[in-house]
Amino acid sequence: LLLGSWWPDSEKHVVGAMKVREHYIAAQITSWTYKPESEEKSRLGHSDPVFKKISYREYEVDFKKEKPANVFAGLLGPTLRAEVGDTLVVHLKNMADKPVSMHPQGIVYQKNAEGSLYDDRTSSAEKRDDAVLPGQVYTYVWDITEEAGPREADLPCLTYTYYSHVNMAMDFNSGLIGALLICKKGSLNEDGSQKLFDKEYVLMFGVFDENKSWQRSASLKYTINGYTDGTLPDLEACAYDSISWHLIGMSSKPEIFSIHINGQSMEQRHRRVSTVNLVGGASTTVNMTASEEGRWLISSLVQKHLQGKAGMRGYLTIRDCGDKEVRKSRLSYKERLMVKSWEYFIAAEEVTWDYAPTIPDSLDRHYKAQHLDNFSNLIGKNYKKAIFRQYTDASFTKILENPRPKETGILGPIIRAQLNDKVKVVFKNKASRPYSIYFHGVTLSKNVEGADYPLDPTSNGTQSRGIEPGKMYTYEWKIAKTDQPTAEDAQCITRLYHSAVDTERDIASGLIGPLLICKSEALTQKGVQKKADGEQQAMFVVFDENKSWYIEDNIKDYCSNPATVKRDDPKFYNSNIMHTINGYVSDSSEILGFCQDSVVQWHFSSVGTHDEIVSVRLSGHSFLYQGRYEDVLNLFPMSGESVTVEMDNVGTWLLASWGTPERSYGMRVRFRDARCDYEEDDTYDVMDFTYTKTDKKAVSTSVEEDVQEEGDKEDLDYQDYLAAFYSIRSLRNATGDEEKQNLTALAWEHEETSGGEYEYHYVGFDDPYMTDPKVNINEQRNPENIAEHYLRSKGNERRYYIAATEVCWNYAGYKKSTMMSDKTCADGTTHKVIFQSYTDSTFTTLQDEDEYKEHLGILGPVIRAEVDDVILVGLNFFFFFKVHFKNLASRPYSLHAHGLFYEKSSEGSIYDDESTAWFKEDDEIQPNNSYIYVWYANRRSGPVQSGAACRSWIYYSDLNLEKDIHSGLIGPILICQKGTFSKSNSSRTSTRDFFLLFMVFDEEKSWYFDKHSTRPCTEKTQKMQQCHKFYAINGITYNLQGLRMYEGELVRWHLLNMGGPKDIHVVHFHGQTFIEQGEPKHQLGTYTLLPGKYQS
Repeated sequence: LLLGSWWPDSEKHVVGAMKVREHYIAAQITSWTYKPESEEKSRLGHSDPVFKKISYREYEVDFKKEKPANVFAGLLGPTLRAEVGDTLVVHLKNMADKPVSMHPQGIVYQKNAEGSLYDDRTSSAEKRDDAVLPGQVYTYVWDITEEAGPREADLPCLTYTYYSHVNMAMDFNSGLIGALLICKKGSLNEDGSQKLFDKEYVLMFGVFDENKSWQRSASLKYTINGYTDGTLPDLEACAYDSISWHLIGMSSKPEIFSIHINGQSMEQRHRRVSTVNLVGGASTTVNMTASEEGRWLISSLVQKHLQGKAGMRGYLTIRDCGDKEVRKSRLSYKERLMVKSWEYFIAAEEVTWDYAPTIPDSLDRHYKAQHLDNFSNLIGKNYKKAIFRQYTDASFTKILENPRPKETGILGPIIRAQLNDKVKVVFKNKASRPYSIYFHGVTLSKNVEGADYPLDPTSNGTQSRGIEPGKMYTYEWKIAKTDQPTAEDAQCITRLYHSAVDTERDIASGLIGPLLICKSEALTQKGVQKKADGEQQAMFVVFDENKSWYIEDNIKDYCSNPATVKRDDPKFYNSNIMHTINGYVSDSSEILGFCQDSVVQWHFSSVGTHDEIVSVRLSGHSFLYQGRYEDVLNLFPMSGESVTVEMDNVGTWLLASWGTPERSYGMRVRFRDARCDYEEDDTYDVMDFTYTKTDKKAVSTSVEEDVQEEGDKEDLDYQDYLAAFYSIRSLRNATGDEEKQNLTALAWEHEETSGGEYEYHYVGFDDPYMTDPKVNINEQRNPENIAEHYLRSKGNERRYYIAATEVCWNYAGYKKSTMMSDKTCADGTTHKVIFQSYTDSTFTTLQDEDEYKEHLGILGPVIRAEVDDVILVGLNFFFFFKVHFKNLASRPYSLHAHGLFYEKSSEGSIYDDESTAWFKEDDEIQPNNSYIYVWYANRRSGPVQSGAACRSWIYYSDLNLEKDIHSGLIGPILICQKGTFSKSNSSRTSTRDFFLLFMVFDEEKSWYFDKHSTRPCTEKTQKMQQCHKFYAINGITYNLQGLRMYEGELVRWHLLNMGGPKDIHVVHFHGQTFIEQGEPKHQLGTYTLLPGKYQS
């Protein structure tokens, strides 16, 4: 069995309902042009280079005649299809000049049908499938078992791939790949087409590196099915066709794709999506209903896929074929009452934008000098930009003041709508160049698409939707059923809008805004979400000012000596790349404020000129996302997610993207979770509305009834008043310059159409760090006292003694060895620091290792605990455990846990959280000092899915996240349901647990890297950059030991990834399939492991 992370219809026999589907496929040499030219250009000699490729092609029986290939397939081999219970028989003939094979994903097979060459200790007879020599034929037989088939919640057909696995990188880049569809029983017609869909398309978004093909030609091609620059033949559909999309991402290096079809909405795993997120080596199935006629762009919204000669795009042409009877559903009386027309007046205006209105004293000096300081040849923090601004009416004379300018920042106004609502956006271009508005996630007609298209190489035509300066245009659309959130989605799903004349440059210039699409009856008449106490927008935006339309103006206006500016100087270029949240960098926006016990709907999105995943962390809190509780959220470019957060941990916490230092410093904002003081005798009389602390529900209901009876009154429901999610704000009608530091604001609009009159009330809150001077601080922070408080819930106490110890580490698999007396390591080993477990607080005797721990490698000891399901028992049980941490290393470290509940004194992360000194002792533990962290496994720490016994989290040192982890300080946490652990061994379960950390360790990011004493790099250029990087599982390359299990033993795999933004892994168990934990369950052939992800 091989485990790893990689990049890189003839039917003869019928037995009952089961079929033997037999195919004759050849691997043959072909000549391929990535950009086919028109006949006219070919006659003129303007042809694209021709490459020698090896591809799969299907033949008639006995390889006498080649079958016609699908015109859309391009380089892809024939699509193989099979239902559960079928047998696939593939006769592979090698007509090429290199050994090839055929290796499938997503199904179970015997070793003689694996088609993958590696040392699996099989006999020579069982290795014939691994490499089929030129001229030979081999027959692969694959039985499609029930265990490998789609789950009940899956779509009828799941998308996998087959490919040659002799030399995987070389084979793929040469073209040896095809699609494999595994379908539910009874879902296919006799000809192999799907019964439930009108159209089926297979699209592979592939990056071919010709330097890594067997031809070895220096060329990198961004393609769809092997076509570049929009030369994929147009896909076709009729209006109201149901389309099944089978999407594949492929590359030989880590690559991400944000797949988008203009003007359309799709459904993936029962969730509504506007973009489909894929990585190289993964695949997925989505469905869509085509509606509006026109020629629509298909593309990956990752900027490098759209730039210059990349051209990763194609087109879908939708026509009215006149053969479908469209049944328009009639709205009920209640539904008609809920329908609302929304009208927005939005202008594009040019402004001077300050990325850092306030610069905290704690900001890293290097970051400040590089990005915020103004020099003779560096622009600094002020830039000319264009923004979307809302006005009160079509005269565009009175601005609708933003009540939350320091929160929403550079974002345009929030556009909201729910099912059947009509939206009218009157746009005026008050800037100096053409702009537009393009809306994601809604079904659009061509006249309101608002997006320019690239030049079409086949017709030399294009689509232009830009609005000239001074002109106006009206965009109108409605929320269709195919746009609204599904039952599995949040109440409101996060989308975005932006100018799309030149998407990359328009966004870099600042023209972006949020769009919320909500379920029916999710909004009040004034647009407030009913089932949340509040909402918060956080758009993680990378502004590349070098690509802004105003870069020359900014150089001229803000560089004191513009003539000295070198635009291609890496220092200058990097200084103009701003990593922001809502347009602000590094804590320069005000601290957000939330009342404890409120439920907040957060709307996160990722926008900008970058090709990396944004990993978002809400410290001290977890959130409900797709049926699971998480505390890290991964965002692909040009996508958004909505999550629900319970504000139940008092303190000042950090919302941030972690990964590179630029992200850590730029994309961060603090928020305060506070106990709000509602005085019993305080009432607020506003327009006959009374708010008191007591009986909130009754007040809300009475208001709703008044609104229904009197249509001319405002909808003043409870959400407007309990706006605990608003930040600390200024007094009524103030400009926002003044602040009341000790109050959390409650806010509401004074008049719905007044265009900017707002009132605010304030709720006092308790300082979470304030302590009575008469109280003994040491007693208050005493871990035993904290433990006693939580042990009231009948939890068990578990103690761990963990030290940070410096060792010499061998990535080749011989693990650790002791350090020499002069603190140096022998050749072949690397200076690291790891977590080790001791028997008691003396830290003198290490815990014994056994077969359960052998596979852990560089990982620290597994911290285990149980938790009760509070929903089942009706009580809130906790398991309590303490971690005694001692730093035996030579520099400060800490201990920080994910997924567990802790007070500020046990967070183990260093940032300005406004806490007093006694709450900061956990932030950094000096050498030879010790500290006791107290963590709690609450109801959200354990698995919430039915049938799931345990789930994994992670812990690490967080003094400097990147350097600490690359130095080796990381370990797993396992939280299980109550009663899971064995009575004879309180840390063992009846299931064997394996923890696998897939991560590229970069020694240049380690605290112990010394470029003068480390092994020399003799390789040149690109290879030299890889000299100190180790692609490892648990810190071991090629040779991880200890993955032993016994026949019939149930095994649980815990997959972990704590690498940087580009550290993406697609985990594939040969001959096995996954069932992903979650509600509902889904079948997987591979698992995409993104940064900050831990999955059981």
